[in-house]
Amino acid sequence: MKAFRRLAERRPVGFAFLLLLIWVVIAGLVNGLVITLFKTSLDNPIALQAGNLISTCVLLLMAQSLGWFHKIGIAKLGVPSIWLVTFALAIYIVLVGFYAFFEDFTFAFGTLYATQESRNILLQSLLAGFVEETVFRGVLLYAFVRVWGKTRRGIIASVMVQAALFGVLHSLQIFAGVTTDAAMANVLETFIFGILTGAVVLLGGTIWPAIFLHLVSNAFLLIKGLSSPWIDLAFIGYLRQASMESFVALICLWIVLKKKPAQHVSLKMNLETSTSK
Repeated sequence: MKAFRRLAERRPVGFAFLLLLIWVVIAGLVNGLVITLFKTSLDNPIALQAGNLISTCVLLLMAQSLGWFHKIGIAKLGVPSIWLVTFALAIYIVLVGFYAFFEDFTFAFGTLYATQESRNILLQSLLAGFVEETVFRGVLLYAFVRVWGKTRRGIIASVMVQAALFGVLHSLQIFAGVTTDAAMANVLETFIFGILTGAVVLLGGTIWPAIFLHLVSNAFLLIKGLSSPWIDLAFIGYLRQASMESFVALICLWIVLKKKPAQHVSLKMNLETSTSK
């Protein structure tokens, strides 16, 4: 673990790539084992989430060994003010998604639990939100901010790099049959969403609002899609979504930068004050 700590302090980007590699490999191995043992198909969401959850738990154990568990924001829920901001952002993000992919703002709230399919979407969205936000806005963002976070430029770099890694990971959708243009537009959208949730985590010192935003943005869109026609070109929807979320993401990041970096790091994220560059 000392080697991991040295790598995290001296080469945070290399450390991030190593963690992502460990995460992906463990998830792949577990998925393969689940598929083999339970005879489930490769596209079975339960099988995929099983691997993601176990690999994320491994990263959390590594974070605990590094003394990061409480510092990545998973052990606190946050103050009421950050949740007020989160609920406002959730409403905006859902409405943006409805317009981007359906050009329609209506939603029947009874459909959230009406069918087994909608209940599965809620569960899968919760698990995906927990997994992805813990990895990217929890462990990886902390790894960058603890090294670079003493300056405003460093905070920007921390948020942007973790968001870029988050976005690039979604390019793998191409192998699931998603068209190249839709996958690349989704990479852009998830990059913007990563900036937004990264800023929210730094503002509140907790990853739970980001998990909630992830859950809501995925679940409401997919459940509405069960009964509403999607637009013909998916990449147009992703581009609309990215453009309308981008200015909100930049406003949130600007608010983060208005704080003194040292104060922000020590009070909000409880980051270590002694870091090596």
